[in-house]
Amino acid sequence: MPPKRSLRPTAILRRLAEAFAAIAIRTPVTLLLTCIASAAHGTLIIEDTFSRTGPLVGSLADTGQTWTGSSAFVTNGAELNVINNTGPSIGGLAFLPNQTYELSMDLTVSSGGNGWIAFGYTDTSQSNAFDANRGAVLHRQVAEIQTFAAGNTGAQSLSVTSSFPKSLAIALETGASLATSTLTFKVDGSAVSSRPADVSSIDGVFIQANGATGTVDNFRLSVVPEPSSFALISLVAVRILAGHRVPRAAMR
Repeated sequence: MPPKRSLRPTAILRRLAEAFAAIAIRTPVTLLLTCIASAAHGTLIIEDTFSRTGPLVGSLADTGQTWTGSSAFVTNGAELNVINNTGPSIGGLAFLPNQTYELSMDLTVSSGGNGWIAFGYTDTSQSNAFDANRGAVLHRQVAEIQTFAAGNTGAQSLSVTSSFPKSLAIALETGASLATSTLTFKVDGSAVSSRPADVSSIDGVFIQANGATGTVDNFRLSVVPEPSSFALISLVAVRILAGHRVPRAAMR
């Protein structure tokens, strides 16, 4: 079994800051601003735009992880066709304390009425990813979503508009212990619910459908940069744009 992938972004951001300092004023301003914008969006862990064609299970996400499980989901070259059955997952992830992660996707539920399509964080060693979730949201074709923090019980129901596609996201802020974490659920960029969660068991992410069909696009998991790390990047950028090199002591 391959080792789990560590998700700590701090070292990456600090190295990026050092690179900014090394190239100093020779860097074109447009390139520098692009790098700053990239840092602001965090460290990308998983991304899948489903630009290939064929069965999803056994295929690779854009970032190289393998989709596993039992699923008839099919990529059509532009998005993922979601069919009513148990869904796939990506595992082998190591979530760390004191970090903020965000899992997101664009969803259209095209049929199913009260049927649903869901996604979230899970324990991939379990046979049913949704039942093992520790942070999930499902959307019915009717104007309703439900949020979950511990398996398929304790749902919180929320009314939403029936228009699609929707951008859904689940921010996971881990505590000093993974058992003391917080989930924030977002619809089209706005937070709609927040719940405490014990995410000690999670090692992956999933998509699942039950009684509904639809499409998914732009599936992403990223680590949101720590405020102190992004502040460091911003400080370096300001110094470079001002034509000054950053002393190495400031990078320590």
